Amino acid sequence: MSGKKDMVELLLARKADVNAKDSDGETALDEAFEKGNQDIIAILIQRGGKENK
Repeated sequence: MSGKKDMVELLLARKADVNAKDSDGETALDEAFEKGNQDIIAILIQRGGKENK
């Protein structure tokens, strides 16, 4: 699980758009909430992530 957290941190450090939407209109924060991944939810919110749903 920490591999996913590390990847999120790496992408955000490289200026990835924290509020980018996938083909279903969902953000990474939407996905993190759906999966219950508290570590990633915290990182995304701290970096300005917005829920789309």
